[in-house]
Amino acid sequence: MLSRELIQPPMDGPYVGVLRAEYTVGVEGCNQRKTYIVVCAEGGDGCVAANSN
Repeated sequence: MLSRELIQPPMDGPYVGVLRAEYTVGVEGCNQRKTYIVVCAEGGDGCVAANSN
């Protein structure tokens, strides 16, 4: 894990009032490196990952 932070809830849209944790994860292998951003909603049962580079 490269970083982690809490993201303030958005003021409008489908996730109003939902506090979220954002993690930046680095993965390395087979002569490649990738960085992913993972977002988890507080009280939720899953997370969403996105390739950031």
